[in-house]
Amino acid sequence: MKAFPACRNLLAAAVLAVLVGLSLTPIAHAQATYPGQYVEVNCPTATSGASVAFTNATPTVGTWASPPWSGSSVATWTCPVTITANPPTGLSSSTNYWIVPISVSAGTFNIATSAANALAGTFVATTGASTTANLTSTLALTTAAGLPVAGVSLQPGDWDCMGSVFYVPATSTSVTNLQQGISQTATTIGALGTYTDIETAANVFTGTNDPVFVTPYVRQALSAATPVYDVALATFTVAALTATGHVHCRKNPLQG
Repeated sequence: MKAFPACRNLLAAAVLAVLVGLSLTPIAHAQATYPGQYVEVNCPTATSGASVAFTNATPTVGTWASPPWSGSSVATWTCPVTITANPPTGLSSSTNYWIVPISVSAGTFNIATSAANALAGTFVATTGASTTANLTSTLALTTAAGLPVAGVSLQPGDWDCMGSVFYVPATSTSVTNLQQGISQTATTIGALGTYTDIETAANVFTGTNDPVFVTPYVRQALSAATPVYDVALATFTVAALTATGHVHCRKNPLQG
């Protein structure tokens, strides 16, 4: 009969060991994998930055004081920018680029020639520096061509993602079709149910009536780390149309 206290002691020791082991699980690992996790990327409306600095380096590092973008720290994400003046050697004006923040608080970032390259870590090198580059936080669209206004690399799991696209037409831009969707391909609108579609007779948006449209929620069942994009595809004529966006994803708390 005296064996029972010993058994109880062994059981208590085993439970304590399990609890200690759980307490030693790295916090960062838990943040990167827990069901119900929420990942958000905010690529801002048109914001201009003067005197943005770029280093002469491989890859170059940009610094934008008080950058306009924001996003979750547990995921790699990207937002579009366009250089409007004074680029360093290796970058060009009037060209779409995508940034990946190094430190949002410090305003530092790397820059890539595509959203796919940005999320893959393939960044641009420069052979000269600039401390007076001008940037704008929008993406110049080409008619009938899909481009990502935001992107995020998600870890394995079952996710629900949705996004929004903020369009900024010039005063004479005539629009006939706007599509916006969640896709794993950076320049392609996906299948029916993954996008919204606005079709109209040729329409010139007036004044400050810059349209914003949202995507559906789209399930992403991922077995490996995968890029997911908020893609805009517009059909327009006469003048320019730029865009930026937002995407958020939530890991399914029931399926993990």
